[in-house]
Amino acid sequence: MKQLVIVVLIAAIAVAAYLTNPPTERHREAAKQRVGELTQASVGKESSLLGSLGAAAGTVGKTLATPVLAQVVNAENYYLFSTTTLTWNGVTNVVGVGAFNRVFIGEKFNKVYKSMLDTGKAGE
Repeated sequence: MKQLVIVVLIAAIAVAAYLTNPPTERHREAAKQRVGELTQASVGKESSLLGSLGAAAGTVGKTLATPVLAQVVNAENYYLFSTTTLTWNGVTNVVGVGAFNRVFIGEKFNKVYKSMLDTGKAGE
């Protein structure tokens, strides 16, 4: 009986994970949010103005990055979870993971995005 309960519980969690696996668009939104945070933090370090300039820069950063991110950010679906991938210069990096309607972008995204900026093409 105890084994049956465990099997049913595992099956229920697997079904919930399958039904709540985030779509590619949610991965792109999470990446766009991270770009806004990175832009805001970058401007915050360089500016002594009040926080309004940093917040505005975050919004502008997300807006400018949207077309680029739509091309370079994708999601790999593994049914119970998905991974956020960022492809730049022919190299695909796993930069996040999605499960249960949430997407978590890791620190590797920061490094790859900075590399994109350093090549001078991320803002175009």
